[in-house]
Amino acid sequence: MKKRIFYMGIILFLIAIVAVIFASGKTNIYRQIRLADEVITTIYSEYVDPIDYRKLIKGAIDGMTSTL
Repeated sequence: MKKRIFYMGIILFLIAIVAVIFASGKTNIYRQIRLADEVITTIYSEYVDPIDYRKLIKGAIDGMTSTL
């Protein structure tokens, strides 16, 4: 069940990205996605305490969708 929720979150995240790309019509969206990836990767690899990667991604998705 948790895997299904996780994958649904990923799918919703990708749908949101595609929607933003088509809505904005700007090509710099790829830079923004790369920046988000760099931030998540840095937090995951450099944070002092161990981090649950799934929770980190879910938090990022929740934050993005809450700004809509």
